[in-house]
Amino acid sequence: MFATRTIASFCCACILTMAAGTAQAVASPRPGYIFALTQLGRGFNPALVAPSYVDGLALQIGWHELEPEPGQYRWDRLDAMVGAAAARGKKVTLHVLPLHPPEWIFDEGAQAFTFTMGRRGGGPNAGRQMREVLPWDPVFLDRWEKLTTDLGRHYNGNDAVLAVSVTAPSPEMALPGGIPGTDSFLQLEKLYSKDVYFRAWKRMIDVYQAAFPDKAKLLVPGIVLIDEDFADDVVTYAHGRYGDRLWLFNAGLRAGGVPQAHILRGHVGDILTGYAARGGRLGLQTIWSSTDDPNGRMQGTLHEALDAGLKMGASYFEIYAVDVQNSDLQSELSDLKHRLGG
Repeated sequence: MFATRTIASFCCACILTMAAGTAQAVASPRPGYIFALTQLGRGFNPALVAPSYVDGLALQIGWHELEPEPGQYRWDRLDAMVGAAAARGKKVTLHVLPLHPPEWIFDEGAQAFTFTMGRRGGGPNAGRQMREVLPWDPVFLDRWEKLTTDLGRHYNGNDAVLAVSVTAPSPEMALPGGIPGTDSFLQLEKLYSKDVYFRAWKRMIDVYQAAFPDKAKLLVPGIVLIDEDFADDVVTYAHGRYGDRLWLFNAGLRAGGVPQAHILRGHVGDILTGYAARGGRLGLQTIWSSTDDPNGRMQGTLHEALDAGLKMGASYFEIYAVDVQNSDLQSELSDLKHRLGG
């Protein structure tokens, strides 16, 4: 899923009243984007932005890569990748991720949440011991606010940066380890306060707006424990702060759409399609690469997944680097760009 797939995810009411049931296919309201998904640690690969249908790079960036020590930022590699993309007329989306936080955050007093990654939905980390920060932890929020503020000073004025992900308090809104039926889920139920978590979201939404007032902000509605409706309040608040610069996002696009549309009442899926149907920008990242999908996460072909995304109303797509470089998929991605109005 979004980011590194190490956090379990079951991945506003869109300000406007949402029609009941699943939204029907909608046409893209504006020319769309295709971004190649890659990681900062991989460095710049010119081949990813060479195709005419690729509009830019979606960069996944670990917290420790930008701030290896408290307050000591390293912009050099990110500057180099943003600059290289800009030199080729391409844009960049920044996904700075708080998952696997640097060890110094615990030395600063952040509360650690340790759990065993559940077998269901755990991906390559299934069965492993994980150590994360609770997304409402005040030390974490203070440090992330400072990082985001400084990141905004560095990149809000850079025309090559198209968008930034609102990845805190939690990249996909779901709580780390929050898989029903696991011990960690029971622990989280005891620790969780909806009011506290919502206040953390409002704070971070404000922080991103102050840091990146001129950029699109990607936000992922998610299920919190078994609460599908938590996302409504967060999206409503974010829309009030960001307006049309709020882009809803999901990192689980597969042949049948997104997994959240089939969990519980499917309300999160309705939030996504309803937002797009009313003219909001919807972005989707494929759940895995089509080129290398040994576990069948795509549940079909790339064509079927992209078609499902278009029917949801998406106009921003993130495609794994290996698929962008796969010669057998060039016509498929070129056709997607054509269908997006590019």
